Amino acid sequence: VTEPMPERLEDVISAREKQLTAYQNKRYAARYHNLVEAVCSAVKQKAPDKGEELALAVAVNYAKVLSYKDEYEVARLYTTPSFKQALEQTFTGNYTLAFHFAAPLLAKKDPHTGLPKKRRMGAWAWGGLGVLAKLKGLRGSVFDPFAYTHDRRLERQIISDYEVLIDTLIIGLTPDNYSLAVELASLPQGIRGFGHIKKQHYDVVKNREVALLKQFTGPGTPTGGQQHAA
Repeated sequence: VTEPMPERLEDVISAREKQLTAYQNKRYAARYHNLVEAVCSAVKQKAPDKGEELALAVAVNYAKVLSYKDEYEVARLYTTPSFKQALEQTFTGNYTLAFHFAAPLLAKKDPHTGLPKKRRMGAWAWGGLGVLAKLKGLRGSVFDPFAYTHDRRLERQIISDYEVLIDTLIIGLTPDNYSLAVELASLPQGIRGFGHIKKQHYDVVKNREVALLKQFTGPGTPTGGQQHAA
């Protein structure tokens, strides 16, 4: 069950940190916090009259790219008390619970589309989801069996690209290019869907990013390349 997110910057940051801690851990949330704080500091130093629009854009969009919906997150969401409570409030009497998953390591490919075919699984899958949710600490590590799939590599690339982009904005920010910085920081809003659909949206967004960065940086302006701890 998704609750409406607050609009004040400090509330947005706090809510996303809580979300990312549940998604992964406190270290992951700290990674988020540090980059957002760096943006806040840059705005205060370089464009103090411009308000919180850029910091808010980063606070929302960085959390979005960090919390991609992978196998561990799907399992966590399906095993939260709030999901079970929602089921009990929606359905009464005897009902059958079934899941339809296209597990990347198990699903067969559709011969016509080449995409993984969904399999129907009964309520017994809930136990497996509970185990998988507890293994979220493996996410992105060498022990993560899903980390080597094309989709997960793309998700990590999106995160890395966004961090480099925000570093570039921090370095080159001025009052004159502030609006461009906000637009650039908001680009992940255009990355939607899963699998090949998400890749298509990502390619469109990257092309837009290249065009906007040419306007933002101008000749001779350095770009970001700082690495952020996982």
